[in-house]
Amino acid sequence: MSEKKPMADVNGQSSLHREADCCQEECSTETADVIVVGLGIGGLCASIRAAELGARVIAIDKLQYFDDPSMVYSELPGGPGSSTLKAGGAAYWRGKTKGKLDYDELLDLNSEGITFFEEKSWGRGNLEQYKEIVRVGEYVFDTWLIKHGNMAGGTVNEGTVAPDGRAYRARWTQKWLVPAAEALGAKCLFKTKAMKLLMDRKSNRIAGVKVLTSEGLKDIKAQAVIIATGGFEGNEAMKLAYLEPRPAVAYLPITGGAWNTGDGLLMAQEVGAQLVNMSWHHTRMTEPNYYGAAPCGKTYKEAIKVNLLGERVTDESEYIASKGDIIIPQPEQLLYVIIDKKIYDERRLNYEGNVKTTQLERPQHVVRREKMIIEADTIEELAKKCGINPERLKKTVEAFNAAVKPDGTAPGIPHPKKKKAVKIDTPPFYASPATVGINQTLGGMKTNAKMQVYNNEGEIIPGLYATGACANTHYGKYYYGEYDELDVKCSYIHGSRTAGAMGFLAAEAAAAEAIELERAK
Repeated sequence: MSEKKPMADVNGQSSLHREADCCQEECSTETADVIVVGLGIGGLCASIRAAELGARVIAIDKLQYFDDPSMVYSELPGGPGSSTLKAGGAAYWRGKTKGKLDYDELLDLNSEGITFFEEKSWGRGNLEQYKEIVRVGEYVFDTWLIKHGNMAGGTVNEGTVAPDGRAYRARWTQKWLVPAAEALGAKCLFKTKAMKLLMDRKSNRIAGVKVLTSEGLKDIKAQAVIIATGGFEGNEAMKLAYLEPRPAVAYLPITGGAWNTGDGLLMAQEVGAQLVNMSWHHTRMTEPNYYGAAPCGKTYKEAIKVNLLGERVTDESEYIASKGDIIIPQPEQLLYVIIDKKIYDERRLNYEGNVKTTQLERPQHVVRREKMIIEADTIEELAKKCGINPERLKKTVEAFNAAVKPDGTAPGIPHPKKKKAVKIDTPPFYASPATVGINQTLGGMKTNAKMQVYNNEGEIIPGLYATGACANTHYGKYYYGEYDELDVKCSYIHGSRTAGAMGFLAAEAAAAEAIELERAK
């Protein structure tokens, strides 16, 4: 079912460096076969593939281009915190650590896989689209992007497209993939904000985009437009209109991309695009006053998580990404993650399993350690330092310890723990505060397996395509999955991998449509 609600205008964001080449004479109209709006991983994959197929491509982004070493990731299109690269890179890396996946098995989608898919998408995902994303995802990320990144100068140490598939990071995405697109003839314009979709009144199809540059407004005409502008976590009016529970989620700190302001969704809605599942979103645990990933043991499944009343509020063995929402109703939207020295010592290995370090001691965290980590020799002392009733926390820990079984479960207590249950009984004890932020929105334009956009009457809008977070696909209950086999397979096509595959699919259909229309003139 589509969702139509009034939304406020979106304020544009400015940036500093490379922008559209625009003199007074050329600020009226440009032409292309395909326009790509947004240059994160989805937009870049779309730009490269459309150009590779022979289409004349103009790709635009409202933010700046990476050409200054002093720039930080948060200033970049598709940078950490975006809907595609920050979370997706982690999911992709987790999939790689599990070894080569059986894509034939994924494509078969046996009854277990279909049940899993339907559960994750509340039965509202597009199964055919899911299959297409899986089908092209292996080629796009394991072969195609590596080829184009290496052609543009990518390396193992400095590349988005490292051969092991790990380093999908924002500045390298642009450093190698923008030149890759340009080498194929695509024109990449930064600091160029899409304002409005142009329509051909006679054919009732998309005809281009009106954009705003430093020189003013101009029209870019094209036969097809691919929207790749991310979600709307940076648009308060849209969050208030759509996200639940209202209004709490709308006012959460943004752990994702504040520049993702729903631009593409607003433009598409103006031409009748159907928006679906707009209440879906992904919250994540984070630290007070530090909005980013969840360091300092927030992900420790062996920990217990308690609120300011000293009560456990969840089964901590479940994956972190499903746990942001549990913090929203807690007093002061705050939890404390509690471990003991035994757990601390056991977790000293990092994810590679061969370096003596810990999340608590990694360089990027040490500078904040005194503010993030509370240490005490007794549970009562720890409670006092955290502002929790000492007796209540002591009873909670004692009850939890008594419930822990040799098999790592803790049944028979509120929020029984299914696995990773370890007694909290070895001093010193550590506590780390955790709050919640909104990482990304997951709803978007309803699309088919070719990434064509539907209108509210269920018909295709000719010439309009979408990719990435602004195109709702199979996302649902949990953005990430658990660490079991089936969920790892699901995670393998989330995030950047999904956006890239969607961009590839959209480009193939858009380029074919545009080239055919040009030939027919």
